[in-house]
Amino acid sequence: MIVDYTDYLQADNPNILIAQGKEKNVLILGQDDDQYCLEYRWLSVPCAHSQDEAVVCVQGIDVIHLQKQDVKEILDRLGKSQPVNLFDYFDLF
Repeated sequence: MIVDYTDYLQADNPNILIAQGKEKNVLILGQDDDQYCLEYRWLSVPCAHSQDEAVVCVQGIDVIHLQKQDVKEILDRLGKSQPVNLFDYFDLF
């Protein structure tokens, strides 16, 4: 099950484009000017719903900086309000 944390995390950081959790993992795609970054958080508790506190029970974080061409398909889908599953695009674990 994919949990959408976008609204929850955008309240504190409007640069977040999409944030999703699955099991004990969270992927957050953000943009700052022309830079994109993917933040991977591994959690101590599993993701359950969009307002749970799992997303802040972080055991570790990795950040990858990306070029626009790396996220073009995701951006296109978000722009068209089409569903996106970040876990289908990035295989980090």
